[in-house]
Amino acid sequence: MTRTLISLMAATAMLAAPASADEVWSSEIGEIIYESDIDTSAVLSFPGDGGGVRYLAFIDGLAFNYDDRSRHDGYWTGPSGDGDVECAVSITDHTGETTDNWGRLEVMFVETGYPSAIVAQRGACFDAPEDMLVAKPLLGDPDAE
Repeated sequence: MTRTLISLMAATAMLAAPASADEVWSSEIGEIIYESDIDTSAVLSFPGDGGGVRYLAFIDGLAFNYDDRSRHDGYWTGPSGDGDVECAVSITDHTGETTDNWGRLEVMFVETGYPSAIVAQRGACFDAPEDMLVAKPLLGDPDAE
């Protein structure tokens, strides 16, 4: 039980990260935020289908990679029961959360280093990524006058 509580607290802390992260992109669905690095994967968050919930994207080979970015594969996860994706198979993501709301992901960086626009495609479950999203980097302090 203690391990579950610690995992839940860690995941909650990561999701509650402020939008002042080092790398933030603006997209038609809202802000995409570079949250952290876990092993060789970068963890990004983005607005989920169910409103205030943030989904996670785990991008292979992007951890600690700030100047040699190109095309990267990964996967995304959201809370079970949130949105319209319900996969026949549940997965446990890099944070230890298990969900049936997930899918494959492809991310391409326009430039090799930040700031760079990104083009992402995601699919549901094992489906090939096809839903496209373009995001542009946010530069500077959006709260500054």
